[in-house]
Amino acid sequence: LIFSHCSVSTTNRGAGIIFGRADANGTTAAIIEHVYVDETCKVSANYTGTSPHGVGGFVGMGGGNVTIKNSAFLGSISDATSKHGAFIGNLWGGNIDISNSFTNASVKFFKTFSGGGYTVVSNSYGTQAEAGVTALTTDKMMGSAAKTNMPALDWITSFEPDSDGGYPKIAFVSGYA
Repeated sequence: LIFSHCSVSTTNRGAGIIFGRADANGTTAAIIEHVYVDETCKVSANYTGTSPHGVGGFVGMGGGNVTIKNSAFLGSISDATSKHGAFIGNLWGGNIDISNSFTNASVKFFKTFSGGGYTVVSNSYGTQAEAGVTALTTDKMMGSAAKTNMPALDWITSFEPDSDGGYPKIAFVSGYA
């Protein structure tokens, strides 16, 4: 699934390209796999209240389990508070499992996690150092160097280096890469 030239903006509590709020009372709320959000997309919120809130590239906020695999977020994130992340803004009471994914965003993969779940991030790449994420400068994520610098990505069925020097493209969609 590829998102291009998209915008999600709200003054409410949750904003994300796929889910503003992913709730399932601690059960599976979202399994996101092979999703590519390109540089033309943006997610923003201007919520300043005190209720739980969040802004994320894929999921804004929620209380269920979220799994993200073989995906990329290259868009922009902004919000009036600091509860934002490249993939997930604010999740509570569930589990986070992110693997084999990357982002060029200047924020962490997820911002806030509270409650009785676990967090596993593995084999992933971003601009911010955090558990399970190899921090790279954006130029090391681009062009033919991307394959060398991000070896844990699935270069067979999920991603292809961009021959024009840009960020890796999703591999399984003919004509997009």
